[in-house]
Amino acid sequence: MLITVQGMILSHTPLLFWSYSSMVITPWFPYWLGSFFTGAVTLFVVLTLLKVHHQPLTSSISLSIIISLLILSFVAIKIPTLMLGILIMILAFTHNNRLLLVLGIVSFLFSISAYYYYLEITLLQKSLILGVLGLVILIVRWFIFHLLLSDKGERNV
Repeated sequence: MLITVQGMILSHTPLLFWSYSSMVITPWFPYWLGSFFTGAVTLFVVLTLLKVHHQPLTSSISLSIIISLLILSFVAIKIPTLMLGILIMILAFTHNNRLLLVLGIVSFLFSISAYYYYLEITLLQKSLILGVLGLVILIVRWFIFHLLLSDKGERNV
């Protein structure tokens, strides 16, 4: 359902059509609603995966994952399908499915490239949003690898 709603929002097409009338019923979706729902579903999936793998939610790794995901969801709220690509990659990585991982990466790259051609905002605003998104991802990676994993000797990179 998320893929359908995200595709509808990205392509600006209505979800419901009347076949016998020219009137189109278009539910009103703000631009941020799809990203909000996808972020919420991604957070639910991550919390479920942490419980399945018997990882306590109060551990530093679990808290860093949850905080990182919330920050990424907040930054990516302007890019409609970015969190959907991340959700697909998380599920593919969890189930060790290479084909789904490739599809998640393609979805992630497609969402960034489709956002580039989105004509509602200027190129300056897009470049600032994508720059902040890249900076947040780099800061989160540095925080996880240098502050959380270096103390416990869990770093394999």
